[in-house]
Amino acid sequence: MTIKIFLANKQLADYQKALEFINKVAFSHYKCQPPPPPDVLFIAKNGDEIVGTTGLDLGEIDKPLPLELIYEFDKEKTPW
Repeated sequence: MTIKIFLANKQLADYQKALEFINKVAFSHYKCQPPPPPDVLFIAKNGDEIVGTTGLDLGEIDKPLPLELIYEFDKEKTPW
């Protein structure tokens, strides 16, 4: 069994298949929809089958991370 990991291209069919895989796993484990897809998505495949994914979001001042959208931090009240 050879697992190949590669960067997903939003223009290719594998990207859509990866999103379907993420939806299926989120629903089967947590009975919910997953958060929005990450900025960078890696796909693990065994042959033609997607067997895993991992993603990376990069926050910016004008584009906060999804977690930052949930919590508004008052920097004056944080201990750091």
